[in-house]
Amino acid sequence: SENNAAAVSVLVSNGANLHAVSEGGFTPVLFASREGNLVALDTLLEAGGNPDDVLPNGTSALGLAIYNAQYEAAARLLEAGANPDASAQGWTALHQVVWTRRPNLGRNPPFPIPLGRLDGLDMARRLVEHGADPNLAQAKEPRDGNRNMLDRLGATPFLLAAKAADVPMMRLLAELGADPTIATANGATALMAAAGVGIWKIGENPGTNEEALAAVTLAWELGNDVNVADGNGDTALHGAVHRGADAIVQFLYDKGANLDAVNETGWTALSIAQGVFYPNTFNRHPDIVELLESLGADQIAGTRREMDLAPWEREALAANAPQP
Repeated sequence: SENNAAAVSVLVSNGANLHAVSEGGFTPVLFASREGNLVALDTLLEAGGNPDDVLPNGTSALGLAIYNAQYEAAARLLEAGANPDASAQGWTALHQVVWTRRPNLGRNPPFPIPLGRLDGLDMARRLVEHGADPNLAQAKEPRDGNRNMLDRLGATPFLLAAKAADVPMMRLLAELGADPTIATANGATALMAAAGVGIWKIGENPGTNEEALAAVTLAWELGNDVNVADGNGDTALHGAVHRGADAIVQFLYDKGANLDAVNETGWTALSIAQGVFYPNTFNRHPDIVELLESLGADQIAGTRREMDLAPWEREALAANAPQP
């Protein structure tokens, strides 16, 4: 853990236990992978260290290196035979590189920045070149402190890249064999995730509205349907309004989106634009109300809960209520 490569070499040459485990569950290989100490890592691997060492929570040395943006260390592990699809923690290294490349904004402490010769795109390519399956599904939600409303169980790396509006990563994964049409277990597609289904808040989730429009466009070009609904009844149009992206609303309409689809809460896209309590605050988008009405949205197809109403709307309702 002290990042002392010279000491590692001396200890290894004198028979130190390469598989000793610290109180926190770290082996020497795991420490070197986390810190990106390439000399120490090479020494350990050449002496018989296990490139597939794992932490008690299932995080592999490969996943740990990628979480910390130590891509050159991750490349060394792959060259030493690390399993590129190790997923005991609930997701693969390829899922992790997507998150590390485009993390949530405003995180404290911030996510690490790669300092070596490799970036996230290079890492994704190397993973697939070493046998990673780009279509494996996420089996657990990470407890990483990032706020998120999308049920990501079943998500592929491509879908996560779409959620992050990371078009270069989406293009690369598609080139490497990713199926862009695989949905989550709850039925959310890459297009829906890019549009804004499951978004927490602009400025906290990665991706500008301009980047999201590019991601939506690419997902559509790669075969995603604009009218698919997930298990909550949300469509891409619901997500675009949550995002506050009028250009995405217009794009979806131009591609045949149903303006009046109603989700399980009773909301249409227009209901959301008029104002709803989501995810933990009141949001309204008057400009999108005007756009949807100009496109012909049905003003009575959806409903809003009392908690979705602004104070002045509640006052107006109370004033018009029958008096006892």
